[in-house]
Amino acid sequence: MKIVVEGRKFDTSKAKKHYKLAYWDQHNWHTGHLWISSKGDFYMEEPTQWSNYAGNYHLTTPEDILENYRQYLEDSEIEEISQYIEGWE
Repeated sequence: MKIVVEGRKFDTSKAKKHYKLAYWDQHNWHTGHLWISSKGDFYMEEPTQWSNYAGNYHLTTPEDILENYRQYLEDSEIEEISQYIEGWE
């Protein structure tokens, strides 16, 4: 799928990495997507509980993902994303 995020064109099918963001809040599933482009740009579809909500896409950083969306990721995915942060331990 081709999308424009903050004036930049991305093709999600050509992303280097794709993560499905999913979190159960005891009432609803919240789902979204995170992609890493071949050039190392992070862009995402903001997680939402609404199945008919058509994408809120924005650029992001690995720091923001780990700070605000950690609950959506598996431990192995957190480890992969943390490798993009210099000095992360």
